[in-house]
Amino acid sequence: MIQPCTIIHVVLLFCIEQKVDFARARLKFKDARLEKSNASILDAALVAFAENPDTTFTEISKIAGVGRATLYRMYATRESLIEALLLKCLDKLDVEMSKAESNSLSLKHFFELFFITIINLENEYKLMLKLDLEKCSSEAVRKRCSKQEQEMEELVESAKHEGLIDKNTPTKWVIHLIDGLIYSSWEFNSSQNDSTFVAKMATKSLLTGVGKASFFGKK
Repeated sequence: MIQPCTIIHVVLLFCIEQKVDFARARLKFKDARLEKSNASILDAALVAFAENPDTTFTEISKIAGVGRATLYRMYATRESLIEALLLKCLDKLDVEMSKAESNSLSLKHFFELFFITIINLENEYKLMLKLDLEKCSSEAVRKRCSKQEQEMEELVESAKHEGLIDKNTPTKWVIHLIDGLIYSSWEFNSSQNDSTFVAKMATKSLLTGVGKASFFGKK
């Protein structure tokens, strides 16, 4: 015969487990809702800051479709929101560049994929420029910027080593040239709407402009 105390104990354990499961479900739902709100806020900030870097929190919350209280609860200051937005842009850039590196057949091909990536991420890239990425006070953002600058220098040095770029051309000069070609690519692609063609033109301009004489005429 089952003792009454045993039955009560089992019932209590069942109730406790049910409460724990319910609490976990609520927490999971809350996390999912917060994640959705955060994504909406960052997407709204991307659009708003691209148009006007001085956009207010009130305007961002309206675009995101969330209350001001929710926005302030997630980002207490303008600086914290900008940091999160810049890190999101940098994350996206890193992911796409990693894909380009994996898909490239050669260093020259990587340059083409590099320009395609930058063309397709025009909004994110321009936003980082508008928010003065390099002067951001966030240590995390500054470290990421420093890492990307180092990777760009290494890319140029690799191109020199392979003979795609004249080894006597200063690396910083080449990097500034790439920056100029990025702007030209955005402008040209706005009318051509063909990122592959524009990327090939940018790559050819880069390598023909600073390559060795033997490079001229190569396809």
